[in-house]
Amino acid sequence: MRSHVFASSMLLCSAVCLGQLPPAIHLMPPTPSVTLPSEHPANCMVIFDAELGQMELFRFNSGLDNFNSTIGTNRLFDLLVSDDFISPRAGRITDVFTYSLVFTGNGIPANGVRVYLWGTDETPSQEPTLSLEIPVEGIYIRHIEDLAFRHHVEIHVSGLDIPFAAGRTWITVQPRDETPQGSYWSINRNFNQALQGADAYVKDGPNGEGGWGFTDWRSAGSQGQRAADSFIKIIGCFDPMTIAVEGECGGTAQFSWSNASPESTLTFLYAKQTGNVRIPPNLPCGGTQLGLGWQRLQVAFSVETGEGSGVVERFLPAAACPGHFQALIREPTGPCEVSNVVGTP
Repeated sequence: MRSHVFASSMLLCSAVCLGQLPPAIHLMPPTPSVTLPSEHPANCMVIFDAELGQMELFRFNSGLDNFNSTIGTNRLFDLLVSDDFISPRAGRITDVFTYSLVFTGNGIPANGVRVYLWGTDETPSQEPTLSLEIPVEGIYIRHIEDLAFRHHVEIHVSGLDIPFAAGRTWITVQPRDETPQGSYWSINRNFNQALQGADAYVKDGPNGEGGWGFTDWRSAGSQGQRAADSFIKIIGCFDPMTIAVEGECGGTAQFSWSNASPESTLTFLYAKQTGNVRIPPNLPCGGTQLGLGWQRLQVAFSVETGEGSGVVERFLPAAACPGHFQALIREPTGPCEVSNVVGTP
């Protein structure tokens, strides 16, 4: 019965139900539901995947030389490949995977990898906006042999905390091996799926000798390559969604939100007190942990997030003060993303 009452409050209350607050309803929390662990923490997910989640063994089509290594006659070469990924929201990169063909050596970059970011424009910036050195102890190497006896490696860089903006970001993950006769890598490309975003760009880096033969960014297509995504997979965590309420009780208040998922429905909840209510599993957003209490918990109104931030005005009745608001975005299944909790003005 208690869940039933809560369901009525959650599902029947609409746009401005704060205009007439119902009598206080005191509900005991239901027995906490058991939720299965997800592959990634809340708000963290695969931001980009050149295989589009197919999880198939990649096939070598062609490669773009991408390494900082001592090769040939013990000369240091520095070659860069920059790829783009597009995110609807700002966040932080935690893991990057790359897949490369190794022509010499054991496939282990003795000096680790260098991670570059190259800005957010339509093409990569000439100078990096970030350069990060990851020692070989901080990466994971998986060797893969295909039927043609080519030597492939998966390089997994974990434990990162690299901020990125909403929109396009350019990234390079460059293996480094400055030992005598070091390995060199050609990052594999995916011609089996449609291009996501823009083609890769290439150039010589600032260290050692050339290889591409030029130091300005040029698209792979302009160098005789087909436009394609490099085999890169990026895991990241979106910055938290936040809300704010300003104005006055018994009058007009401004409800604002930022860093929400674009083009989504954002639902504002109200409760008299803060708490730790978990939405029952049989309701939308079942299993979601709130920062609100049960007393007078209800849906206040819903709005569309637009590009991810915005503000609307609503009448805030005096009877609602003091009280608290929290917002959530409904996910197709399971727990939903929630915002911070804010008090009434």
